[in-house]
Amino acid sequence: MENLFEGIVELPNLLSKDRFDKYLINDPVTGSSVHVSFRGKHYSDASEDIWDVIAARKLPHGGFEVLFDGMEEKEGQSVIWTTDENGERINSTGWISDVNIPGVWEQVLN
Repeated sequence: MENLFEGIVELPNLLSKDRFDKYLINDPVTGSSVHVSFRGKHYSDASEDIWDVIAARKLPHGGFEVLFDGMEEKEGQSVIWTTDENGERINSTGWISDVNIPGVWEQVLN
């Protein structure tokens, strides 16, 4: 499996929110913004009590990765979603311990 994290030194955070407080990923290449979504549902801080979306990055082969930081009973854990170019989730790591988070995201969590 290809290591998408290899050689990445800096991690620009592409995350913002719209006027309804829904998470947006801002594409640095196209200048457009897409919502973080799953099955058409756009996410915000109010979507779940156990996580916040705290960062996003563009992947070299298209799409994005989005970092969710656990809270409450998920404190000390994170989830990384892989999305398509429209911000729609196509894969998820599931909950992983922050100590096992891939290096590219370490700086965001610390």
